[in-house]
Amino acid sequence: MSQTEVQLIKDAVIVNADVSNSAAIDVSKISGALPAAGGTITGDVTFDGETAGRDIVFDRSDNALEFADNAKAIYGAGSDLEIYHSGSANYIDGKTVATELISDDLRLRSKTGNETYINADVNGAVELYHDNTKKLETHANGIHLSGSIYVPDSEIIGFGDTSNPDLRIFHNGNHSFIQDSGTGNLFVKTSKLAVENAVGNESLLAATQDGSVELYYDGTKKLETSSSGATLSGNLSIDANVIHNGDTDTMLSFSADNQVDIQCANTLIGRFTTDGLALGDNKQLDILDASGHRSGVINNSDSGANSLRISADPDNSGSNTSIQFHVDGTEQARIENGISFNGDTADANFLNDYEEGTFTPNNTIGMPLTNTHPAQYVKIGNMCWIVMNVIFNSTPADTSQCGLIQNLPFTSANITVGGSNGEQQLPYFFISEGGGTATRDEDEANTVYIIGKNESRIDIFSLGGSAIQTRAFLAGRRMRMNFCYRTA
Repeated sequence: MSQTEVQLIKDAVIVNADVSNSAAIDVSKISGALPAAGGTITGDVTFDGETAGRDIVFDRSDNALEFADNAKAIYGAGSDLEIYHSGSANYIDGKTVATELISDDLRLRSKTGNETYINADVNGAVELYHDNTKKLETHANGIHLSGSIYVPDSEIIGFGDTSNPDLRIFHNGNHSFIQDSGTGNLFVKTSKLAVENAVGNESLLAATQDGSVELYYDGTKKLETSSSGATLSGNLSIDANVIHNGDTDTMLSFSADNQVDIQCANTLIGRFTTDGLALGDNKQLDILDASGHRSGVINNSDSGANSLRISADPDNSGSNTSIQFHVDGTEQARIENGISFNGDTADANFLNDYEEGTFTPNNTIGMPLTNTHPAQYVKIGNMCWIVMNVIFNSTPADTSQCGLIQNLPFTSANITVGGSNGEQQLPYFFISEGGGTATRDEDEANTVYIIGKNESRIDIFSLGGSAIQTRAFLAGRRMRMNFCYRTA
């Protein structure tokens, strides 16, 4: 192509074949070309990578320099820092040198900016988050933790020497350990210590500042210390002597199987064996109160060598004397003005009498009774149980009101309960005799049996006539009676 031909070209297409190797076209004549000495490019610019798909584009419409997947921005003479996207993840690769993020106010958040991962402030705290909740924060005095620390089996939490910790806490897969291998003591300091089982529903040990220490077995307290010593609940197993502190000749000695010796001043004063307690010839067991008075004595009675006497206040030095029986610290029975139970000290509730015997019921109004068997009674306290079998004789044959059974062994009480006049009503008792067979009398429903107040007799009333039954009704009838009434 000649020079003339070149000058005539305008808005035409020039192909490679039209330009020789030595041809030159002024860059100013090429629309959109990159200026050789600086200037402005007003369109997109693509940097074509050697590897397909790894181009770099300045996208004018996005106002962004865009790197294709695995197209890298590399910094440093030795390619020390690479920044790129692999197609599935983003990378800032510092290679073999340190990578520093320098800021006085560093924030690491989710892509939406509404969830925090890390906050770091100059001269202040570093905060770590989980699901936008702060879990760890540094302080001038260490760290503050919110939540739990989980450590795998056989990994330790160590204290002291960093290379060989003096105190270790760890779990080896089978057991848990607090291991102190350093110098000095292992102190546990608290105002109140409680050691419980794994689920927290059973006490093992409890200790209180200025107070007691308690030991438990299966959730039940077995030993408790106090200002005066210790309290034991259950058995104490030992394999040697129990010796008084500072007085070595006073002791409990286990000198043989099934034997406990009590020694004082190296003298045997008592011995427990499978046969019981031996205190020596004609000795007694004195029980002293806080004032040194004998509140009780157990010894041989005056009535014979084989008898035993238990005496309360044998010196008569006090009042309100009683013998009490307790179980697990609770009073079960007391002997004072009789016998009472369960800590009851009211005079009315003492059981102060027991006796049993026989008696002869009668009727002195003129209608004798036949006792086919001896009448019997048992009296416990103020209650009297009666068993009797009587027949109202048919002679003499008058019609006076004779429905009485007299001569009960004890006078009745005056009971005014439920609007009564002090009397006590008994069950039905009439039995008729016919053909040798004892049957309940059809007239029983019309008959009531009452022991009046302060009386020792039974009144047999007719409900229909509101009066004592007549001789005509009672004659020949048998009464088999088994009842209880309250005595005065």
